[in-house]
Amino acid sequence: MFDTKKIQELLAKLPEISPTSADLDGFGRDIVIPVPDELLAWLQLASGPCVPSRLFGLPMRRDIASAFDYPSWKQKKWVPVGTDGCGNYYLLATQQEFGKGFPIIFVDTMESSGAPSYLVASDIGHFLVFFLEDEINRPVIPEEAWPFGEDYVIKRDPGILGFSKELLPWEVDKKSRGA
Repeated sequence: MFDTKKIQELLAKLPEISPTSADLDGFGRDIVIPVPDELLAWLQLASGPCVPSRLFGLPMRRDIASAFDYPSWKQKKWVPVGTDGCGNYYLLATQQEFGKGFPIIFVDTMESSGAPSYLVASDIGHFLVFFLEDEINRPVIPEEAWPFGEDYVIKRDPGILGFSKELLPWEVDKKSRGA
């Protein structure tokens, strides 16, 4: 679900930067990957770099086309949409390899640049709301918020349950703690 109103509301709290129509037209050609409509909808709202360069957008500070830091991402048709600021990435999976739809995966490059560590949202719309809210209102108790707060995430993004269970962040967390 792409909640344009909610995303615009959150973006209004940040500096305004918008792409040109020429930027949008050339984007799909530049990355040579079919671009889901929701990603284009995001890019039409604002260019990602308006959020202190951790979200990727079109040619401004750090654009998506130049963010393909690992060759396997283009081969797998994973589109980088953001970073955690520590060398790890949020990628849009475009081939439905984790279930029906286009989820956002988190890749911890210290573990493996070619495999998802876990899913963070069922689609880019939910990801942007989670990411922007997290950026603006850092949660006090991260285990109860995005992406590891199971009840919190499922209530706000029930579609995430339609993807590979072993990649849900709370399942990965339980497994890493030996639970």
